[in-house]
Amino acid sequence: MYLTRAFFRSRPALLLLLCLLFFAFQAYAVVTVTNTSSAGNFNGTTGLSTLTWTHQTPNGTNKALFVGVSTATTLLPLGAPTNRVASVTYGTNPQNALTLARVGTAISPDLKQTSEIFRLVNPPNGTRTITVTFEIFPAGVGNPFVNYAVGGAVSFDGVSQTTPNGTFFAGSGSSNTPIVAVTDAVGGDMVLDTLAIAPGAVFVTAGANQTQRWDGQGFFGNAFDVGAGSTEPGDLPVTTMSWTTTNPENWALGAVTVRQFLTSAASVTVSGRVLTAEGRPVRGARLTLTDASGETRLAVTSSFGYYTFENIAAGETYVVGVHSKRYSFAPRAVAVNDALADLNFIAEPQ
Repeated sequence: MYLTRAFFRSRPALLLLLCLLFFAFQAYAVVTVTNTSSAGNFNGTTGLSTLTWTHQTPNGTNKALFVGVSTATTLLPLGAPTNRVASVTYGTNPQNALTLARVGTAISPDLKQTSEIFRLVNPPNGTRTITVTFEIFPAGVGNPFVNYAVGGAVSFDGVSQTTPNGTFFAGSGSSNTPIVAVTDAVGGDMVLDTLAIAPGAVFVTAGANQTQRWDGQGFFGNAFDVGAGSTEPGDLPVTTMSWTTTNPENWALGAVTVRQFLTSAASVTVSGRVLTAEGRPVRGARLTLTDASGETRLAVTSSFGYYTFENIAAGETYVVGVHSKRYSFAPRAVAVNDALADLNFIAEPQ
């Protein structure tokens, strides 16, 4: 593709080029699934107090544990809270158990089904017990009101330890096509979803691009599902999480981006020389270095034509332009992966 000087003088076009080059050269970490586990249970008369199962966290790098919980309630108390899960912990010894942080909750139109997701950054290696404790109503004096529950756990590697997840996206409806769109995932991320559906004679199938990680059939005599979860590699501009059910029912679907770990870019120096077509140094030329966000740095050549940009983030792509009253220079797009000491510019012939 041939780019004219007018193209480089257009700020929107320049930013578009920078974004394209950024994604072309950026080296992404990739979030990977290392282990999954699940459990399910029901109590149609007195409700469920807890749901427990064991999960193994393998050795890995930049780990995270995400737990999705699907619940269904047959008789909903008036004024019952939206969140049906009071807490999720990970640990064999209750005194040393680690509490997972809540990511978000999705609730069905009839308010009887919920999908809730939780996460724990850098969980310890080994096999431990996941304990899901359900709400009681009225709080502190009532009885559990969750009748059906399915829980799934997924261990990931390659997850950001400071920002492990993105926005929680929630969907709900009464149909046989649960769906939710995730708009903040990029290549290298992973999207996790959790589906909750009313316990009729319903079975679920994950969308074509998803890997189904768990469902509820085996815990309910293969009569229905109640809950399920899947993953799908993230992609721009949207990652769609969808399911198909054998019969239309009330459903809630929650999804979240599991964010990749990216190494902080090192700071390097970019330098060189600005010369005429005959090889003479150009003094006082202004150079601009522009990153993918549009931020611009400025440098001026010395009497011998030398310039330097310091503290430049490696691993990104920049557009460098030269501005002179007497000479014309073509801008250049440069991938800066290490220090550059010979980024020279030669004036175009007069």
